[in-house]
Parts: sequence; C-alpha cells; structure tokens
Amino acid sequence: MIARAEQVIAMTPAAEHRGEEGKFVVLDSGAAKVTTSATAKPLGVILEGAAVSGKSSIGLPGFSGTVKVKVTGASPGTIALGTYLTVKSDGTIQDLRSVRRMKVALETNVRMAQGKARWERFSGNEQFPAMELVRIEARRVPREWAMIWAEEAAGYPRTEVCVEPPMALHGSGIWLDISRFGVPWPPYNFGSGMGQKPVARDRAMEVGLDPDGATTAAEDLSLNHALEVTPQVSDGRLREALSEGMQGYAEWEGDRLVFTDPNGTRPTTAEALAEVWDQGLPEGFALHQRDALVDWVRDSRVFYDRRTEDDAALRYGRAEYQPGTNVWRDLQRLIARLVNGDGEVVIYRGLTVPDADLKGLLKGWRAEGYSPHRRNAADSWTNNRRSALNYAGTGGDGGRWAVVLEWANPRQAKDVTALVRSLTERIGKLKSPTVAQDAEWLLPRGARVRVVSVRRDAGKRTYFLKLSDE
Repeated sequence: MIARAEQVIAMTPAAEHRGEEGKFVVLDSGAAKVTTSATAKPLGVILEGAAVSGKSSIGLPGFSGTVKVKVTGASPGTIALGTYLTVKSDGTIQDLRSVRRMKVALETNVRMAQGKARWERFSGNEQFPAMELVRIEARRVPREWAMIWAEEAAGYPRTEVCVEPPMALHGSGIWLDISRFGVPWPPYNFGSGMGQKPVARDRAMEVGLDPDGATTAAEDLSLNHALEVTPQVSDGRLREALSEGMQGYAEWEGDRLVFTDPNGTRPTTAEALAEVWDQGLPEGFALHQRDALVDWVRDSRVFYDRRTEDDAALRYGRAEYQPGTNVWRDLQRLIARLVNGDGEVVIYRGLTVPDADLKGLLKGWRAEGYSPHRRNAADSWTNNRRSALNYAGTGGDGGRWAVVLEWANPRQAKDVTALVRSLTERIGKLKSPTVAQDAEWLLPRGARVRVVSVRRDAGKRTYFLKLSDE
C-alpha cells in the first residue's frame, strides 16, 4: 500500500517559517526546525513557510521539482552545475569553493609559512631571546588582543611573560595559547592583523623577563602541527570522498578532518603513524621520518656525533647524519611526537662498562641521573629482561662489568615497536634481539632519568640499576 506518492509534506514549524523559504530543517519533537548544526543530516528544505500556528511545506530528499535554497554570502556569485554545497548552522547552504573563502585560506597559509620562517630564524637567538606581540595591519573592528594576552599571561611567571608591554620569551607556551591554530607563530587568527617583533636581550631583562630561564613550550613545531578543519559536510558519501581525496594527508576524527602531519610534530601513537606510512601517500611525497628510522635501525652508529671526538663516533658517524642535519632532526622529531599507550610496562637496557669507567659512571648517574651517551642520537631499550642481560653479558676476567638498567612505566622513552615491525621488509635485516618478539623503545639524547636504586652482584660482575621519571 502506498502511503505517500509525493516528496512534499506539511509540518508544524518549531518557530516562524515565513520568509525562511530555502532553508533546511531537521525533525525536532515532531516539528520542523531550521537546523542549527552543520553536521546533522537535514530532513528537508522549506518550500513554503508558515507561522507557528500553520503548516509549512517541506520538500524531502528525492523531490522532483526545482527547489530554491538560500546561499550564504552577500555576493555568492554563480554556482556551477555539479558543485557540491554544504549546509551551514543557520540552515543556509554554502559553496565551499567561493573565491572569498579560498582567498582567506590562501592568505592565511602564506602568512603562516612566513611566520614560521621568522620564528625559526630567532629560535635560540641569545641576542633576541623574546618576542613582542604587535599589530602589523589595521583592522576596522580589531579583536581585544590586549585582553586576550592578559588573560593567558595570568598562568605564567613574570620572568617568562610580561603583560604590558605584551612580551614573552621565544619558547613560552603563551604563543600557543593565543593562537587559534595551535602554533606559536603568527597569524594567530584569521585576519587578526597581529604579528611579532623580536626583543633584544637588554630590553627583555628591563621588563622583568629572564632570558636564561626555563620556558613551557617546545621550540620545534612543524608548520602543520595543529592543522585541522571541521568541514560542514554531513553526507557520508561526501565525507568518504573528501577523505579519499586527501590521499593519507588527513583523516576523520569525529567531525574534524585532521592533518596527519607525516613528517611533522603532531602527537600520535606508533600504531597510528604506522597506518599513515602504510597507506601510501601521493607519489613524490617523501616520508623523511620513516626513512630516518630505517637508517637508525639498520645501523644507529651512523648517527654518532663526531663533534664529541669519541673514537667510535669518528669511525662510524657519517656527515649526513650529524646533529643539525635534516636526517638527525627527522629522527628526533619522530621520537618526540610519539605518545605511549596507557598500559603498565617495564623496559630494560644492557651495557658493558670497562673497570676504569665504572666508578665514574655510577657516581655521575647517582648524582645527575642516567642520560644517553653524548655521542648517541638515542638509546635502544627492550621489554625483554633476558635480552638485556644477554646483550650486557658478564664481565668475567676481561676487566669489564655488565650493567642492566630497569625502568618501569617510562615517560621520556618512546615505544617504536609498531613502526619497526611495519618496516621489516624495508629495513632488510632482523635486529638482534629481533623486534618480532621484543618491543623496542627509544630514549632521545638529552633526556635524563633518576636512578632510584643500585644493586651489585659481585659474583656475576653485574650491576642492576632501577630508574624512574619521578
């Protein structure tokens, strides 16, 4: 039995519908309500609006007639046949390819790149350790940046952030806090007209900043570290098509399309990053962090810092892998961006130490904490205690001692197991012990971990050390 032959129904308006023709509605407690969500799937479009006491004519999907809809924008221009439109939160629709939108996006991206380049130029500059928030372009209705700055500054020490004038150390987290885009360089919002001016060391100290003090934000952030967008697209087919068109550059997280930042600093798990690497990005896009990890796993000694004048570093370290080079930075960025899982874990590292060096090393570790050797880009750790013991061996009569480090629930070390396992074919050889059975963790150079206990087994010429982040 056919209940309805036409795709037009009469519905009670949830609010005044006269003059609202062309807007999209959703079902709300049995009434037709103009949608206030850009992601909710609409019921239909108002063909003829009525007062609350009357009935509005609502065109449903599949309606065969011509429907006039309301397009956002004072001058929306001509919309070409076949153009995909998206519903906005006021019930109107919008052409995502409008010239004005594309111009704003292009200008913002260009200024973002310029801002990052300027930011990096002054990173670590001792003569200009701070920056000042300044207006570089006039605006007809400027935002209250002085108020925004003062509110965010309340959470920082005066030695790091000055309220008036609005200055802060280069590495302060306040630059992230005032940014809509989650990066420390300008622009800080669409069309903000705000920028930065470098502040000389004497001037920074004059307003109470401490150029040699600690700051709260990381200096090394990629351009697309926090890049994401919330497309006003609710149709599943369009969402899928948009995702496929990004070719691995972005993925859906709820209503947000998040840039995966394959070579950047956006936080991610090893499992998620392995999926990004595996799905294949567009031809010609180089996965620099993946390639750096492959080189490290094949032979970590090529990353030895030759500036230390260590015999092994001078022998094995290669020029293209030295600190400051792109490959070195790629490896360090990879380690820094990884987020470990929440489960309980204990990791181990085995060392063999000559008698002549043992006393000094133990004394230094007890006093200042354990840190990777200054020549190393990172230390390799395992979750297999037996593997660490085998690697350390025993001192025997050879004038050497075995040292086994144990570390529960590490925060500074990062789990790269999923990444290494996904690269087995590319690496071209198995590690010993193989990561197929053991997990692999990396502790980057510069990290420091407290030694909480030391136990000596004289018979086996072995020291057992327990470490902790606390």
